[in-house]
Order: sequence, then C-alpha cells, then structure tokens
Amino acid sequence: MFVDKQIKDSISNGEIVIDIYDEKNIAPAGYYFHLGKTLLIPEPGQIINPMGGDDPKYQKIDISTETYNLKPGEFVLGQTKEKLSLSNNIGMFIDGRTTLARLGLSIHITATWIHPGHTDSIITLEIHNSGNHILLLQENLSIGKGIFFKSTEVSEVAYNQMGIYPTQSEVMGADVPPYNK
Repeated sequence: MFVDKQIKDSISNGEIVIDIYDEKNIAPAGYYFHLGKTLLIPEPGQIINPMGGDDPKYQKIDISTETYNLKPGEFVLGQTKEKLSLSNNIGMFIDGRTTLARLGLSIHITATWIHPGHTDSIITLEIHNSGNHILLLQENLSIGKGIFFKSTEVSEVAYNQMGIYPTQSEVMGADVPPYNK
C-alpha cells in the first residue's frame, strides 16, 4: 500500500496520472476522488440475464446544476470527476468515505479493483443508499479514496488491452457480454 510520499512520487514520475489532480486530495494512504457530473439511473422493471442478452437501459442525469435525491434503497451508477491512468505494475482499490458510509452510502457493490494499465479513464461508481435518509448527490462531492498498490512485476497484459471498459470519458452502464463460463 502506498503512503502519501509514495503517491506523490508516483505522480511525479508518471506511474500514476490523475486528471484533474490536486495535491490537497492526498491522504496519509490514499487519494480522494470526487463525484462527476453524470449519473445513470437504471430503468425499473427490466429483466436482465447476466449470462448474456440485452444490456440494461438507463436514464442519464446531469448533476452539475442540480442535486440528485438518492432515496433509501436506490441504486445508481456514477463517475469520478477525475480520470486515472496507472502503469502496468500499479493497481488501485476505490473505497468509500467513512462519513458517507455512516450515512448508508456505498460507492461500489463489489467492483473495487482498478487494474494495472487502467488508462485515461474515469472510474464508474456503483452507488447505493442503504440508509434511512434521502442523500443529496452533487458534482464535486468527495466520494471516495483510491488506495494504491505496486507489484514487483509488470503485468504482461494491461487492462486497456483486455478490459470490457478500457477507456471511459463518461459513466457507462453494464455491458452484458455473452458469457460462457
């Protein structure tokens, strides 16, 4: 796990690139990411086969000018304001903020890992309100922190060469490929 000095050094030498970067977002062992302007709200009542079939449908919401009221039990997709690039030997976990978690807000359901080779892409957030309050989502909310790790080896295949979502400038919904596993 990287501490603040290692994060700064890795940003200085280009192993980690954060666009929009601000040194004040470096924590003792992480970097704080912010909520971007776009949310995707899953259309209700869809039947989705995760083994393959039609992709889910979403309503796109712009929260740059108006907050979104996330109701208890509601799930939406969001994005980081920042784009991230990682070298082929650095990975990152995205983790929620403690204060937001204590309100019932989670920013990832199970997809916390950002692979080495993640290139010039936002991070899609799986946002869920498991609390009892309506939570106001607005652009620039400090939503989570990145926790960086470095391998002693460089990956042979980078995520941008094999991932389902290799580069995203804006949040994307689920891409349900025809899995045969």
